[in-house]
Amino acid sequence: MYSLDKELIELTGRLGYQFVKEYKTTLLFENRQASGGGFPINFELIDKDNGKVAEEFGTIIYYSDKDSDNYVLYLSSDSLDTLTFYNIDNRTEFNYSIPSGRLMKTVRESSKMFAEFLFEEPKEENNILTLTYKYLVNSDPEKWDTDIIIIDLQKINKRRQ
Repeated sequence: MYSLDKELIELTGRLGYQFVKEYKTTLLFENRQASGGGFPINFELIDKDNGKVAEEFGTIIYYSDKDSDNYVLYLSSDSLDTLTFYNIDNRTEFNYSIPSGRLMKTVRESSKMFAEFLFEEPKEENNILTLTYKYLVNSDPEKWDTDIIIIDLQKINKRRQ
């Protein structure tokens, strides 16, 4: 799938494809395009039957490592105004709006280089997934606020049936 020349062998753990998780019909891989430096990792979903890329997520915020929950969360728009919940088992997605310009402004005016770094790890309780993120208030680099995106997993499961 991916290889490096002999002179670059020590970089194999920091560049290229690294296996993450196996699902029923697909495999999730990291695709590291830079060796460190704080850059987020790109993720790709590979079809097990034909080895082709089924989905390119780019940088993701979170992937569930539980066998019962097979999904990823990622920012799916260049404007950083849409969070996507992607169900890996049935390849469906559900979009959640983020107030326009909020994350883009925060990335431009803060020390956070990537919007994905503004999110905390989601918490799941009673089929409700809660995703907290922080953002700058006004243009003051010292004044931060948080907001929450709530995803009803039970509702998503009903809609996909």
